[in-house]
Amino acid sequence: MKFRHSLVACGIFFLAVLSCHGSSVIFQNGKTDYRIYVAPDATPAEKNAAAEFQKYWKLATGTGIAVSGKYTGNRQILIGLSQEAQKLLPGIDLKSLNNDEIIIAPAKDMLILCGERPRGTLYAVYEFMKKYMGIRFWTAKEESVPKSETIAMPEKIFRYAPPVKVRLPYFRSLLENPDFAAKMHCFGPNYTSSPEWGGNHVNLIGPWHTFDRFLPASQYLKSNPEYFSLRDGKRTGGQFQGQLCLSNPELRQKFLEIVREELRKNPDAKVISVSQNDNDNYCQCPECKKIDKAGKSPSASVISFVNFIAEHVEKEFPGVEVQTFAYQYSRTPPEGIVPRKNVSILLCAIEADFSKPLQTTGNPDNAAFLKDLKAWQKTGAKLAMWYYVSNFNNFLLPHPNLESLKKDVGFLGKLSPSMLLLECDAANINPIGDLLPLKVWIGAHLLWNPSLDPEKLEDEFLNGYYGKAAPYVKKYLDVRRADALRNPETVGCFEYTAKWVTPELLFQCLQILGEAQKAVAGTPVPAERISILSKPFEYLLISDYARWQKEKDCPPYAEAVKIARDYLDFLARCQVTHIASTNEIGATRRQFERFINYPPEKMKPHPFLAGFKNRKKLIFEEDAFIIHGDTHAEVVRDEKARNGWAIMLKHIGPSWAVQLPIRPEFNLGKSYEVYAACRLDKKAKHGLFQFGGYDLIRRELYINVHPDADTLAADRYLYIPLGTHRFRGKSYLFLDSKVNPEIQRSYVDHLLFVEK
Repeated sequence: MKFRHSLVACGIFFLAVLSCHGSSVIFQNGKTDYRIYVAPDATPAEKNAAAEFQKYWKLATGTGIAVSGKYTGNRQILIGLSQEAQKLLPGIDLKSLNNDEIIIAPAKDMLILCGERPRGTLYAVYEFMKKYMGIRFWTAKEESVPKSETIAMPEKIFRYAPPVKVRLPYFRSLLENPDFAAKMHCFGPNYTSSPEWGGNHVNLIGPWHTFDRFLPASQYLKSNPEYFSLRDGKRTGGQFQGQLCLSNPELRQKFLEIVREELRKNPDAKVISVSQNDNDNYCQCPECKKIDKAGKSPSASVISFVNFIAEHVEKEFPGVEVQTFAYQYSRTPPEGIVPRKNVSILLCAIEADFSKPLQTTGNPDNAAFLKDLKAWQKTGAKLAMWYYVSNFNNFLLPHPNLESLKKDVGFLGKLSPSMLLLECDAANINPIGDLLPLKVWIGAHLLWNPSLDPEKLEDEFLNGYYGKAAPYVKKYLDVRRADALRNPETVGCFEYTAKWVTPELLFQCLQILGEAQKAVAGTPVPAERISILSKPFEYLLISDYARWQKEKDCPPYAEAVKIARDYLDFLARCQVTHIASTNEIGATRRQFERFINYPPEKMKPHPFLAGFKNRKKLIFEEDAFIIHGDTHAEVVRDEKARNGWAIMLKHIGPSWAVQLPIRPEFNLGKSYEVYAACRLDKKAKHGLFQFGGYDLIRRELYINVHPDADTLAADRYLYIPLGTHRFRGKSYLFLDSKVNPEIQRSYVDHLLFVEK
């Protein structure tokens, strides 16, 4: 879709303001006598840049402009690094441009648009469109091409080279649309751009978490257990289970042989990743512990190992860089061990509080990251950065990180890392997410130029994308950012709940979004954009309606049903299949359908509850749980349950499919007696299920209870005790049905938590 806007409304000027009132006019009064020149030896990207210029010229002016391979020396637009462009720019060595450097240059009555190969010319063409034609690329499928009355020749030469060499935002819209990636000036590993769109050209082998890729536990653990990490007296390996024994001489030599072979098979590679698996189970054998103790960090054994690999790689492959992680347990640099010059450190901010910018004072999580960042800088190591933008446990929830994104990408980009990766919604199978179009826009622009004003970027996007609703969207964002900055809750990138959302914030945001919808009523395109913008808070309202309905400002049930119906239409319209990469949307869809078709019923009393009449208690019904798929569990209609619904566990094998994230209602300073209201399909004995608690930070099981089925009945719900526990904030509880030949199905009405 193309939407016309005035050039003034869309105007944005990067880096330096260049006058558009030059002595030469390229287009005026519906006419031009200019032609595009592309050299016969132009690259695929340069030829495509000329085609893109021609395409958007036609859209903006209504007239065509010819492309020729014949150089005339007058009134031509030279696109690409050609000999003719070099002659017209004698003061610039076009063969020695910096990484992705672009040039927009007048030369008498000629215009030169070129840049460092392979991508620079594409970037130069798109920058010219933005600066001098007012064209805006909002999303992969939505852009504004205003009508151009006059296009003037720039008066001055404009040169720019981005400080970040590899700009890698893992937004799905960029990964799947190479034209949009080029328009946003992004590229990197896992991008699939063809040569016409600039290609990949990172030439990285890996890409990351390569210990198990290069030396898989499935192949070597049984035959060579000494290669793998020692934990609690046991050797363990695997991408999510263990690491390598990095001090083992035989392991080092074996791994080096594998790395050499990878490089021989990939002679164009410039970087190879030698990086830890995605878990915290680093080796604690005596020798590894000795190295880590001396270096005062578990990163000591990592850097010692990587230095060994890099030293030997350099002898055969002198131009290759060995990249490794500073990630979780290895984030703090070691003392007394400095990375070699051919080693780069990929520093990851996964533990940060993303509701606050990294440089926010008084934030312990972010202060710890900055401390490690400064320590790595002192080592003189070449740094790359990995930053996290999405909530990977639930893309449907609101995620209050816009202000952090705006501040942090600029801050990190100004440090000139060799790569800045923004891990976003690449694992999100659907084109949805909280403020997703805005985050793509701001993130990509700041990667290209970290010195841009993020507030101006935000305002430009709101005005251009949301039109008449822009003031309301701005108010909505202001309310959210103010709440995020003053809210004491920390928000990571793996959240199951939006515990930071207060009733006041929820209802205020819904009210403002309703006003925004009214402002664009009758205009389908902006109305759809506001509808999508509203979905995270609408999801929060319906998915946790039992929590909100007691509040005075909560929409009545009839109004909430309309919201739920619209949400289901949205899921179908956008073909949403998952709420996270490994969690399908089916359970959420069924939850919303239950909400619509079965009004909240009066809870049936249970005599057991009378014993806790004067004690603080929490009861969580089926809708408070996250149910992964429907293979091992599902919510079913059950007239015996308090509210007519229950979770049915299928005893077919182990699975942590039923999960209850620790919610804001819990007092983490208190202990709770826990009870489950259960019944069976028929009378049985022995194992019922496992009730557990899993710590997401420490990655450990901290509650492990195995109740029996002996006391349960089939005709009614009875309570079984699950112990007394104190819960951890970043964790979840789960039910794991056991295989019991006496039980095919068991039912859980709710969990009861009684505060001690």
